[in-house]
Amino acid sequence: MPEPVIKTSGRRDFDTLLENLRVLHAGAHFVRGRDETVSVLRGILTGASSVVLAGLPPPVETVVREALGGITCTRVEELGGSEPARLSLSTADIGITWAQFVVTSTGAIVEVVQDDAQKLASCLPETHVAMVSSSALIPDLGHAMSEVGRMISSSPPDRRPIVSFISGPSETGDIEMQLLYGVHGPHAVHVLVLGWI
Repeated sequence: MPEPVIKTSGRRDFDTLLENLRVLHAGAHFVRGRDETVSVLRGILTGASSVVLAGLPPPVETVVREALGGITCTRVEELGGSEPARLSLSTADIGITWAQFVVTSTGAIVEVVQDDAQKLASCLPETHVAMVSSSALIPDLGHAMSEVGRMISSSPPDRRPIVSFISGPSETGDIEMQLLYGVHGPHAVHVLVLGWI
């Protein structure tokens, strides 16, 4: 998992990120430790009966599983094939994914995955929870595009990554010219910035 080269410079950048996520109608959470992560996740998971996980680093997945309690959980990487993955993803209440980085000036979540099933974990379930390290915050889209370009050019030609810029829950203004959320994708998006990883 490549680390971003550009990092933000401090608290002001982080406050800007949180404000931009709120403008995008995304839940924004900074969690300082594992216990706080479990507590915030349990609040988000209230009422969920099934969850899919995609691309989480092992220490993060351990904490997520602690928060799940008795909720049915499936790792996308273990589903084996696009059809079983699509079925599990389309019936899951929540998709929890790992973000490569987040752009502080816009609130854009940048996910980099290797297959379509992992990508669908952020757009098929009704709620998407993106988790990201506090050390992986990038200041603006110019730096983000440069970083994405570096990742793509350094990948093998037969293993190009799938890169997604996510900016909150899906929205459309096509229905009677009123802005609606959650029509073509997640109804809710939460970003957990992990201060402990």
